[in-house]
Amino acid sequence: MAFPWLARFQSLTSTWNNSQRNLTQHILSAPSINALSPDLVSSHPSTKMPRISSLSAKKWPERAANTLSGAVSFLVFFLLDMLDFVLCIVYRFLDYLMEGNSPPCYCENRGEQGMNGGTERQDGVSETLHGRKNFFRDLGLLRMRRIRRNCGKMGDPVTPRWSDCGCDSCNAWQKNRGKLHLVVMEPPQVTNEDRRENSVENVIFFHGFLSSSSFWTETVFPNLSEAARLNYRLVAVDLLGFGRSPKPGDSLYRLEDHLESVEKSINEPFQLISFHLVAHSMGCIIALAFAAKYPNSVKSLILIAPPFFPSTKEKASYTALNRLAQRKLWPPLLFGSSVMSWYEHVGRSVCFLICRNHRKWEWILRLIRRKRDLHFTTIDITRHTHHSAWHTMHNVICGGAKLLDDYLEVVNKSRAQVTVIHGDTDKVVPLECSYNVKLKVPLAEVRIISSANHNTIVFGREKDLARDLELIWYSSGIQHEYIEERDEIEVDDMSKTDLMIAMLNDIACRMAHEYTSCETEGAGGSNPRSGTDEEALRYFEILDDTQTKLYHGCKDFSKLSFIVELLHLKALNQWSDTSFDMLLQLLHRVLPSGAKLAESYY
Repeated sequence: MAFPWLARFQSLTSTWNNSQRNLTQHILSAPSINALSPDLVSSHPSTKMPRISSLSAKKWPERAANTLSGAVSFLVFFLLDMLDFVLCIVYRFLDYLMEGNSPPCYCENRGEQGMNGGTERQDGVSETLHGRKNFFRDLGLLRMRRIRRNCGKMGDPVTPRWSDCGCDSCNAWQKNRGKLHLVVMEPPQVTNEDRRENSVENVIFFHGFLSSSSFWTETVFPNLSEAARLNYRLVAVDLLGFGRSPKPGDSLYRLEDHLESVEKSINEPFQLISFHLVAHSMGCIIALAFAAKYPNSVKSLILIAPPFFPSTKEKASYTALNRLAQRKLWPPLLFGSSVMSWYEHVGRSVCFLICRNHRKWEWILRLIRRKRDLHFTTIDITRHTHHSAWHTMHNVICGGAKLLDDYLEVVNKSRAQVTVIHGDTDKVVPLECSYNVKLKVPLAEVRIISSANHNTIVFGREKDLARDLELIWYSSGIQHEYIEERDEIEVDDMSKTDLMIAMLNDIACRMAHEYTSCETEGAGGSNPRSGTDEEALRYFEILDDTQTKLYHGCKDFSKLSFIVELLHLKALNQWSDTSFDMLLQLLHRVLPSGAKLAESYY
């Protein structure tokens, strides 16, 4: 009689033996044993003990420590593999005992439900749910007969489950099922007519993982200026499965589920025509999906610590999981992320101990700290279920990683002003992620905050952040208004030169306060040729360049339009100043003599 699992066990045992053999060889190859060479040994006859060079003496403790750390890490995660395997069986019996139903987890049938040639088992469901490595699961020991005949499907569990908190505050969402919890700050003078005409600008805030709208209402909202309060409608949302928003047990919390819930809760009630988006961490993924769906409505997109790791679509989900929750013991925050992201049942146990009993823990903390009010982050971190957090982690953060390239491509083609803000000491989302966004959206502005990590990018600098947000909203609003005005001009009836003259006249009208008559006259605009100050003279020089042909007989480019095209290519392709100068020198040799082209970028 054949036992398939026995062959699998023998294969894994062989892998285990090979890894142990490699580990032993690595230890034996440490410099303290084999790094000795004849030139390190004293030539004196009485020398009995070899002398190790100072270089080797400095290296071998580091290598020995790394070897020991690797061995301890391997042992810890091997024990966690075993614990998760045992808890899987325990929860099967407990679910059946407490609920009369034992919905399947992601441990079993991994071969059939996991990856098949790089495609997902279900649309929007990340392959990392089934593809997580576990020594005991890989043995196939969980492919046993279930403890009940009628096996429920994923999505069958009752809400709330026995392992979730059943208090009124955690389940108040069931009274308003389907709508997300919003915190809205309306301008004081806004009327229903203003809402219909969209005379006020809208700003939507998305929080990060294991957080809520309090992340914004307790930090940014109180520090906005009076002018911002009068001109902007601020909407902070509790994302699906977090804070006071619904936490349905039959949802898989895919990216499209989050997006649909935002649309129903914000777009439809407020009938938004245009808006600004502000997002932190995981919220950046949802904000990008939202911006890509409504590219013509987004005025500005502000991403704070966006998790973006360029990769192929087949590997993007695993790349995100391994980079954000790498299985390491140090630092402690990364170890905690790895445990909660790789071990489904260990994570459920943690949520059972902390989230289900959050009122007791909050009472203990108040007693210890002798404070009646706790920090909002302490409360927010327990306002979720394991089901909502587990699926959001895999289906949004990991599964959404393969869609970010497409979203960023749409955003790059839109009119939105993109700003990325990141702390240089962020250990949760590496700084490289912001530069990765910059590569996809070359015109995006990247701001690096010194000595700021994943949380202090906001906490401790609330006033500075609020001021920066206001400036971005204001500048992007002017830019968006200007583009809309330009779109109203019949471009077909204007030459490129006329359009450029109109743009220059508009800029002059905005910046030169001494000009008394700047009203547009016809498609080309007015000619504000008045005043003798230096700025006006520079403007007129640029204006003359629009009429100067690039070279004699050139019909397609003026001196200004050609250099603008070159600078556009320089910005899109991130050419260095040196390479740009080399291109200018080459063009001087190619173009006819007398071409009106600068010889240097400067």
